[in-house]
Amino acid sequence: MNAIDFVTALAQRGAGVVRGAMPALDSPEEWPTVLDLAIQHRVAPLVWQALSSAGAPAVPTSMRTAFEEQVFQGAATRMLCERALQRLLATLAPQGIQVLVLKGAAVAYSIYPNPQLRLYHDVDVLCLASDYSRLASTLLSNGYLYEGSHHPLDPQLSPSESHWVRSFHDFSGDAKIEVHFDLLQFGLVDRHHEEFWRAARTLTAGALRIPLLSPEHQVLHLASHVFRHSFSRLIWLIDLDLLVRQQVDRIDWSSLMALARDEGMAPVVRHVLETANAALGTPMPVLPPPTLEERCLGVCYRLLRRLGRREHVRHVRFTPDSADPRDWAPGLLLLGRRREKLQILGLHCGRALRRKQA
Repeated sequence: MNAIDFVTALAQRGAGVVRGAMPALDSPEEWPTVLDLAIQHRVAPLVWQALSSAGAPAVPTSMRTAFEEQVFQGAATRMLCERALQRLLATLAPQGIQVLVLKGAAVAYSIYPNPQLRLYHDVDVLCLASDYSRLASTLLSNGYLYEGSHHPLDPQLSPSESHWVRSFHDFSGDAKIEVHFDLLQFGLVDRHHEEFWRAARTLTAGALRIPLLSPEHQVLHLASHVFRHSFSRLIWLIDLDLLVRQQVDRIDWSSLMALARDEGMAPVVRHVLETANAALGTPMPVLPPPTLEERCLGVCYRLLRRLGRREHVRHVRFTPDSADPRDWAPGLLLLGRRREKLQILGLHCGRALRRKQA
């Protein structure tokens, strides 16, 4: 088995999905590539879990040491992030500021058989745009540092236009806090943001009480995230794989796809689920028949993914204030809610023209 397939297979074994005979690597010379891929795709703890469970009989000593170091470093980073999350929630709670935890600790504790298997390096939270000014002032007054210069939310944005992520550093300097305002992160405000918040739940994990999305909305978020980043890390696809395996018979997929269509991302959800099925054997849920648009865009997405270069990441973003048309033109065509996007582009063009005239 080549290094890519070997890492994928071991990551799934480590996550408890695949059992049976241990796969064999084509050549001992590929072990450094295995290590590099495991680090790049943030699955080193999963790969080492599979190897150590099998006794790691064929792992060279140098590779064994390197994997153990990666697992130790990952555990230390995870502990720092969990502590930062705990402090963050404790800082915001007295002010009545609510956030939802995205990825990281949320998926580690709700999806994985052991949270130590899910590596993450920062804390991502979803915040209501209306709460951001209070959140920012609360964090800054409690010793958090804003990354870069502090920019308040722009009140001049179109009602449909998304705000950019705001980043803070924990006052200890050990962890980065990323504050998101839209779950789907495609350049437009989520139409169903109130529903996302109403359906949220709280997961208790030791001293942590993690406010997180419902499983249905978790699927939407994970699908949009892995697609927006062009499937560049295996761990994000494994997140979705584990969630779907656990929830495939509990989720109302017709309702989920109806919501996705209203948000303009139904082709994205369908394509990501098909990709996970092909790459990881993720169970394919019974979805409503695809529309003509979903069929056509599915072909486009498959072609984009085969380009094999990071430049096409821009094709799934809508960044209307960019002077580079590659940051908004492909996203205008390849994602939904085009009328709103055209209106936003018109507003930005008008502002740019007024600035030029002034």
